[in-house]
Amino acid sequence: MAEGGFDPCECVCSHEHAMRRLINLLRQSQ
Repeated sequence: MAEGGFDPCECVCSHEHAMRRLINLLRQSQ
């Protein structure tokens, strides 16, 4: 666990999750 409440892995995972949601929205809009 990283100190200061900053977790690089969690940041990357949440970013990837947001990208997948964005891609799904783009696919549905077509």
